[in-house]
Amino acid sequence: MTHEELCARARRWLSSTRRCKPVFSNIASCREIPDAIGWSSCFAWRGSTVVECKTSRGDFYADRRKYVMYQSSDGYRFASNRLSDKFAEEHGYTLIDLPRMGDFRYFLCEPDVLSADLVQIHAPDHGLIYIEDARRVRIVRTAIRREVSMVDKEAEIRYLRFAINNRKTPE
Repeated sequence: MTHEELCARARRWLSSTRRCKPVFSNIASCREIPDAIGWSSCFAWRGSTVVECKTSRGDFYADRRKYVMYQSSDGYRFASNRLSDKFAEEHGYTLIDLPRMGDFRYFLCEPDVLSADLVQIHAPDHGLIYIEDARRVRIVRTAIRREVSMVDKEAEIRYLRFAINNRKTPE
């Protein structure tokens, strides 16, 4: 499947299974551009859910460095792609996770792309969904509700404001 086909399937899953309304996709309003995001008031899933669609394992590994930074002892922050791990270690920089959108986060892919064990190791707060066929998906790993400190609610508000101001209709 193509990335766009996966994104369309993610939007349908958010609308139907997660009962999200509104659901948006591929709106570039801030640092993070989720493949699909929706908000639900349903008791079990109250809050936002982000789905990242992966067509390859390389795409999955590339995402790992997007949302981390190195921080020096005096508080300066450096993008993780600007420093080598060796340099950061030699100078006492620590790797910190940056907050991201989504009370719940999932990866959506075909069964041969990612495994539940790989997601557990590299993204323990993410769930995993497999595309079974054109009509069915299977939740392989359920996402946990992420800690409030790791959810970027300000980015979610900017995202919604941008969608409203630019008259992007939810799907």
